[in-house]
Amino acid sequence: MRKSNSTRPDRRRARTKKMFSEALLSLIDEGSYDDITIQQIADRADLSRATFYLNFSDKDDLLISCLEAIYDELIAAHKRIQLQDLLPDGVPPSLIAFQQAAAMRDMYRIMQRSNAAASLNARVKDYLAGHIRDDMIFVAETAGVTNFVVPIDVLVEHMASSLMGLIVWWLNHETDYTAEDMASLFHRLNAPAWLNAFDISPDTLK
Repeated sequence: MRKSNSTRPDRRRARTKKMFSEALLSLIDEGSYDDITIQQIADRADLSRATFYLNFSDKDDLLISCLEAIYDELIAAHKRIQLQDLLPDGVPPSLIAFQQAAAMRDMYRIMQRSNAAASLNARVKDYLAGHIRDDMIFVAETAGVTNFVVPIDVLVEHMASSLMGLIVWWLNHETDYTAEDMASLFHRLNAPAWLNAFDISPDTLK
């Protein structure tokens, strides 16, 4: 029986995106991100500008795609968050974000020096917010929580903004804090907010 060809376009598109990503990263290694043009990216990838715009809206979109790909790989390697993880000694849900930032430290620093820093940071923050929301809903459903004491939109925005702000601070300062250290500190600051929003006392989880 012949296999369906339906997956071929997806594989081809994934391969094309990877080629553009690798082209951008190689160009970043050679000079300023702000000076890189779409034509240079296309030439380095040995693809056309038209193909670029079939996959990305602009250079920033490509950069964010690179960051998201690393984040998605880390998520796939970790188990889903559980209610017990919201205890002080639980596995910090933010660990993936700090590990991704550590793995892409140079790219994050390039982002901060770019003229598009504010826009790029906002897009990364919104991406993180989407995953935080998914985790909150998953934990709430498994815990039988049907009513949030704090509106979920407010809680997600608070956590995503503080997470992105802390990541930028960490990467822009020379500290001895590891990704695990930062995730643990962020967890101690924010895990109580999750439980408070769920109207759950930590004592009931011990």
